[in-house]
Amino acid sequence: MNQQLQSDNNIVFGTGPLGLSVMEELVSRGREVTLVNRHGVVDELLPDGVKIVRGDATNPDEVAAICAGADVVFQCAQPPMISGRRSSQRSCVVLSMVWGDPGHGW
Repeated sequence: MNQQLQSDNNIVFGTGPLGLSVMEELVSRGREVTLVNRHGVVDELLPDGVKIVRGDATNPDEVAAICAGADVVFQCAQPPMISGRRSSQRSCVVLSMVWGDPGHGW
């Protein structure tokens, strides 16, 4: 049985090069995308329909609220830099991802 997964509600944590590349691929597949970063804004012009929200990937309550109802969550964020070193804070993001070829969707 060939069953296609429809992941219409996609959350992408991180708006750096990786997060924006994932967003572009999802948009090209006609998927709904919400980007998440610490500021809730990006400098880039986003495609129509893409949302951006403020969220802290190290805060489990914020992550849970943002991800409620999501079909797929992509963790593309990096921990904040402190004096040139990565923060010792731990990310509390639980992910559920499905990878497949374009015929099976994300």
